[in-house]
Amino acid sequence: GVNNWNDEAFATADITIPQPNARYGTYNDVSSGLNFNTANYWANNTNPAFASGWNGCTMPLENYVLRARRTGFPCNLYQIQAIQGDDSVAIFLNGNRIFLSTSFNSTQTIGNYVLGASDDLEIREVALCGNNSVHVSLVPLGLPALSGGTIGGVANNFNLCQGAVIGNFTNITSASGGAAGQPNGGTVTYDWQLSTDGGATYSSVGVSTSTWNSSTTVPPGAVYVIRRAATDDCGSTAYSNTITVIGNTTPNGSLSPNPITICPGSGATLTLNLTPPSSGPFNITYTDGINTFTANGVSDGSTILVTPLVTSTYSYTSITDQFGCNRTSGFTGGALVITAPAINVSNVVVSDVLCNGGS
Repeated sequence: GVNNWNDEAFATADITIPQPNARYGTYNDVSSGLNFNTANYWANNTNPAFASGWNGCTMPLENYVLRARRTGFPCNLYQIQAIQGDDSVAIFLNGNRIFLSTSFNSTQTIGNYVLGASDDLEIREVALCGNNSVHVSLVPLGLPALSGGTIGGVANNFNLCQGAVIGNFTNITSASGGAAGQPNGGTVTYDWQLSTDGGATYSSVGVSTSTWNSSTTVPPGAVYVIRRAATDDCGSTAYSNTITVIGNTTPNGSLSPNPITICPGSGATLTLNLTPPSSGPFNITYTDGINTFTANGVSDGSTILVTPLVTSTYSYTSITDQFGCNRTSGFTGGALVITAPAINVSNVVVSDVLCNGGS
């Protein structure tokens, strides 16, 4: 029965019930709790046909097999105890026999098992020689707390370059506790989840493995928070640690002033306009069209001194920020450094100059 015990009696003394169609009738105890005790339904010296609500025909007092089945247990860890049985008693969980004994009058602890809504617990008793009865008790034990485990592989507060994918999240420690690891407790189901509002709400990304090789990109300026949910067979859910990934803008830059004119043999001081400034310090390379130069550890507003011999255009060839994000094209702008022509004085005629009064 679902949420109650359903009893059947069969015309055989064989506990395997070789002819399940040879059935005397059924009894459904709609008011039964977790425990099963025939003494609550009929006297030991009678049989199931004496139970109120019996649906079937009359039957003998001996030489039959009683089968009681139930599903729909409140999900929990239970200790299954066989309190009393006369004659042989067998107990099955989801079709697998977990207990078999001849007549007994002292409590037999069968074991601890997780039982839930879909589990099928079955009790069989062979009635042979009077005082036929069976009593089985389920003692709720409670489950340990479920732990969501630990994820890694991507550093927390990681700055992700624009257009790059997050990459591989690893399983540092697996989820544990709860129903998982207990007999008949099943396994943990994982669900990777993503938040785009700083962890206020999460949505599933549809990945149910312990690790996740994420192809997700994070828009510049966005903050994504990732976690892994773990759910056991009883429906308890726990979460791993969270990992925050920050979308980083690809660095860019220009040079100023543009243009600037210098005298031959002198230099020009150019200012590095680097964005976003918070991504510094930066490592840059730049060119005058022929030669390539390097400046490391610079910031927005830093300066460089250039000394071209001829008019030259200076431009970036690479900007790399502190997070390793790199730009090699599409720069905001360069600077034209104009070398003014030299002033040449020629054809100067030297004449005699007489002082006043001289000759």
